Amino acid sequence: MASYNYEVIGQKLFSSTAVTDIVSNRIYHGNIPETEEALPAINYFMVSRPNIAFGAGERQRFQISCRAVSPAIAMKLADEVKSAFDGIQDSIGGFDVQNTYYEGSVFLPEPDNVYHVPVDIFLTYKN
Repeated sequence: MASYNYEVIGQKLFSSTAVTDIVSNRIYHGNIPETEEALPAINYFMVSRPNIAFGAGERQRFQISCRAVSPAIAMKLADEVKSAFDGIQDSIGGFDVQNTYYEGSVFLPEPDNVYHVPVDIFLTYKN
């Protein structure tokens, strides 16, 4: 059971075989640990908490950062993340997820030949 809303994101990522086939268990809340040298990997965090009138629920925006040493793998991983969060309405980790949707993404080459595709996802849920 998820204690914190960000754990819904982690649980969904870990439950997606298409995602874990690419990153294995390299999925992190917050920063990727400095000791982690293997890519591809994902790190995710909450970006904002927009105001909405939704009863006892909330909507939050998360960035799911897909990183790889190949542009093709980074983009493929981002596509799998988008698919994993396409219109979810389910109970995940004790949170009643009302809706998820993809907001946008961009391709960002980084130093040291790392390719980064941040994917923005909105999560709407009731406690």
